[in-house]
Amino acid sequence: MPSRRGPLAALLFACVMLVAASAVRLQRPVHQSAVEPAPITYRIDINHADPDTLCLLPGVGPGIAEHIITRREVLGPLKTADDLESVRMIGGKTRQAIEPWVVFD
Repeated sequence: MPSRRGPLAALLFACVMLVAASAVRLQRPVHQSAVEPAPITYRIDINHADPDTLCLLPGVGPGIAEHIITRREVLGPLKTADDLESVRMIGGKTRQAIEPWVVFD
């Protein structure tokens, strides 16, 4: 009579490996891009902020931060909230999200 230990042992081994793989995945560090920035509680001077500070604004990542800086360098300082939409990749929704948190000095 054939033994049933072989398939049962293989199934048990597969289950143990699945649990071990899940445990390893849970222990991996979270990528920096997946971490939400802390909410800001102050206003940011859009015309003088560095890229890291600009990334604190809701909806602004490194790409938009660089576009803001390029816009300032090429066309001069932003003067009003309307000027935000002259920045590449900033549309109405992003403007509305960041407008309460910026000042135009």
